[in-house]
Amino acid sequence: MKGQMTRVPVKIPSSIAGGAERDSRPDFIWVIHDAKGSAVELRIQIYIAHKIGLIDETVQSEMVPELREI
Repeated sequence: MKGQMTRVPVKIPSSIAGGAERDSRPDFIWVIHDAKGSAVELRIQIYIAHKIGLIDETVQSEMVPELREI
């Protein structure tokens, strides 16, 4: 869980930046959908981490709105 939670925050902006450089609008749209899916996965992992006591309410309440915005 820790590995995934540290990789995904790097993956999201990296994917979006890489997709912005593509010459194909459909490819870019796919990258945006993939990044959105990654944000949802991370949001769920944050909920789980909070439920099992790995992170506190403050961390969860700060990160979840940011991931929803993404």
